Amino acid sequence: MDVSLKRSDWETSSVGLLGNLLKGVSYKKDDAKKTVTAGNFPILRANNIVSGALYFEDLVYVPQRYISDVQFIKRHDIIFCMSSGSKHLVGKSAKAASDFKGSCGAFCALFRPLDLVDPNYLAYFFQGPYYKLVISEISKGTNINNLKREHIVDLVVPLPPLPEQRHIVAKIGGLFSELDKGVETLKTLQQQLKIYRQAVLKAAFAGKLTEKVQSGNWPLVCLRDIAEYITDGDHQPPPKSISGIPFITISNIDQNNRIDFSQSFYVDKDYYHRLKNNRKPRKGDVLYTVTGSYGIPVLIDFDKEFCFQRHIGLIRPQKGISSKWLYYLLQSPAFYQQALRVSTGTAQKTIPLSGLRSIVVPFMTSKEQEVLVSEIESRLSVADIIEETIKQTLQQSEALRQSILKKAFEGRLLSAAELEELRKEPDWEPASVLLEKIKAQKAAADALKTPTKKSARKGKKQA
Repeated sequence: MDVSLKRSDWETSSVGLLGNLLKGVSYKKDDAKKTVTAGNFPILRANNIVSGALYFEDLVYVPQRYISDVQFIKRHDIIFCMSSGSKHLVGKSAKAASDFKGSCGAFCALFRPLDLVDPNYLAYFFQGPYYKLVISEISKGTNINNLKREHIVDLVVPLPPLPEQRHIVAKIGGLFSELDKGVETLKTLQQQLKIYRQAVLKAAFAGKLTEKVQSGNWPLVCLRDIAEYITDGDHQPPPKSISGIPFITISNIDQNNRIDFSQSFYVDKDYYHRLKNNRKPRKGDVLYTVTGSYGIPVLIDFDKEFCFQRHIGLIRPQKGISSKWLYYLLQSPAFYQQALRVSTGTAQKTIPLSGLRSIVVPFMTSKEQEVLVSEIESRLSVADIIEETIKQTLQQSEALRQSILKKAFEGRLLSAAELEELRKEPDWEPASVLLEKIKAQKAAADALKTPTKKSARKGKKQA
């Protein structure tokens, strides 16, 4: 959105003029606890900012001495992720719906709006296309995933009269509410499709899917007995590079068993070529996440050079073992239950390679594997089509959401009749008058924070 497209009766303002951007809390790692203890307060991090909302789960708790009074989150504060190892997380924001007896971490910041601007209007601005474009441009072509203070406070915001801000917020909320209902229906359908997939896979490996393969009494072997290799990624920290070979982590593998290379970072070719061959994925291998979001297999059915972190396992099937059959086997409920039993850890579950290798699986002939894959895919193909349609519809929903926000901040969301009614509201005044009041309020607030030279000298003399 080009702010020059704003309506002629609107003004513009920098974000910094509309409030204060405060740093997040810095603390010693050893002082952060995962559980609530006396005298400790919760800290929000980047993972607590999801889809424009704050989620108060997976918090850390730090002693109160680390948190200044001004850093405790207040209602209407807008929390930003300022720095992250993943570029797609940087710039995420969410508004606090109520006061929170806690703060945000050093990799975050909070913006506290003045009371002369509608905080919801600003919160929507930070979800809109202009802000997203700015963040995208900042992170493009750089390996440093962080925002500077000026990236936020120097942003230019279209400024309409206060009653119009409120009505824009109300109209966005109504339109988004309708969109949210549709999205919720689609996500429910997605969940039902997952249940259907699991039912198909359970029947398949229990020998109940087809008369052609129905014994269910196949010999049982360990996974290592049908694999050429079962290994994981390099255990050394990868040397990041601006270009080269993609390096994927758990976060690059989605719940649809796919790799998103667009958000991966790179390592240089020398590092890649020094890796052992069994740590270089090739077509026909199956990856399997073993830490955190564990139990997600990915079939490598393409030719591409890339490498991966140690939290991902690699299974290279032996000759005579179908990669697709293995891929479906690893998705089956019976396999997942065994993976759960061999997993270790509490806060973060991990499937050790020794446990993965020992998981018991049915041994089938090549013909049985072929038939079973065909029967599975004939049933899942319809689900795949529906899933793709849902995915496209969700993308269209997000595009519509951005279109609504674009219109809102260009002054094209409210009708002429609605605008005429707003002029009758008791606090309506031209945007130019509002801007002057904001400047005065900001100057007064800054004056209270910054002592004059004279008073500073006086305080020093008295000390």
